Amino acid sequence: MSYLPVNSAIIIAGGRNDSLCKDNVTPLLNDIHLFLLDQKVWIKVKYSFNSDQLQNVGNQTMGVITDGSQFEKIIIFGGIQNDVNGSDAGQVLSYLSNKCYLVSVQQRSTGKSLFK
Repeated sequence: MSYLPVNSAIIIAGGRNDSLCKDNVTPLLNDIHLFLLDQKVWIKVKYSFNSDQLQNVGNQTMGVITDGSQFEKIIIFGGIQNDVNGSDAGQVLSYLSNKCYLVSVQQRSTGKSLFK
């Protein structure tokens, strides 16, 4: 989880949902969510066309690069990745990751609500 000062939001990427293990599915997630502090709402971030997507990652590190007024990018690095073996859907492989993701979040207009 990281704080985005330009967008006044908190970003959460990947993570773990142990209730998924009951269905023989990897518990690690590949989604990104923003919590808009001024509106107190969650938004699921959509990937742009042809962008790299998180690949079921947890225990990663995340940092924000910002100038505090306009520029804001998020770096996600490492962690543990899970992969479901294609030939045996019940077998989940875990390994340490050295992948690095650069996430760009478009700046919101000040004072505009998502809800009208």
